[in-house]
Amino acid sequence: MLISAAILVLRSSSETDDVWALCLRALAVVATLTVATGERGLPLVVGLLGLALWLPSANRAERQLEEQQQSDWRRNRGDHG
Repeated sequence: MLISAAILVLRSSSETDDVWALCLRALAVVATLTVATGERGLPLVVGLLGLALWLPSANRAERQLEEQQQSDWRRNRGDHG
């Protein structure tokens, strides 16, 4: 598992896509934490669950983007109502 984590980190440094590189590094961190916690995986699971719940939902992010686009459109039209 540690070898996999090292390979993921090395591969992420050669990626041109920042999002994919971040994903690979996150997987490397999870792999390292899995080895570090050993049989006591509950703290890792609880931490990852907390992280997943903390992240914004795609629906909420899409709604905010649509609202921002509508606001920008109204502002460019000069319509304030």
